[in-house]
Amino acid sequence: MKRIVVALLVASILCGFCSCVENSYYNTPRQTTCAHDWEPATCTEPKTCSKCGETFGDALGHTVVFGTCKRCGNTYTLWGDGEFEDEFDRPIGVKYLIGFSEGEFSNSATNGSELFVAVQVTSTSIGILLWEYGDNIVNTYGSDKYYIKILDGNGEVHRLVGNQYSERIFIDDEENKTEVLDLLKTPQILKFHLSRSGYSLDTYSFDINTSGFNELYDQLYN
Repeated sequence: MKRIVVALLVASILCGFCSCVENSYYNTPRQTTCAHDWEPATCTEPKTCSKCGETFGDALGHTVVFGTCKRCGNTYTLWGDGEFEDEFDRPIGVKYLIGFSEGEFSNSATNGSELFVAVQVTSTSIGILLWEYGDNIVNTYGSDKYYIKILDGNGEVHRLVGNQYSERIFIDDEENKTEVLDLLKTPQILKFHLSRSGYSLDTYSFDINTSGFNELYDQLYN
């Protein structure tokens, strides 16, 4: 009888030991689950956990309007090409490059208001068009002079003069024209500041991203 009791006791201990070993085998170490702390998605990155780095979904992508992302504010000037047309919408054989961006303008009635910009380049000219409030093009019935400052990617300020005829502000001086063309051909962000002569409060500021300009210029004119 004692042998039976001892045998049952040993069996019970062994079974308990095996159970402990089995539980230890299956449960240790345990997989820790991260209580995610999600950082919102951005233009270039998906939703991301700040603790473990796990990502979810896709990046939002840039929403570019007139060369500037409305979401992150970065400048991505869109360069394209076209051809001038006559009054009957027929191409006249003069091609141009055009880049859109946006910035802000101030005058006696407003400060820091919305500005849309187009920089138009041909083989012989460089012109700037400005739209106040995004849809009101700046125009003149005679000619206006603009003092132009350009801050390049190396921190150097370039000073020149532009003359507006009708809707376009042209850089007429040949030396200035060559200088600006060289700046446009170098990949960088150019910061423009224009002030209208005789109207000290009329100022226009915008950035131009030159990426892609040089390649397109070579395709059209070289």
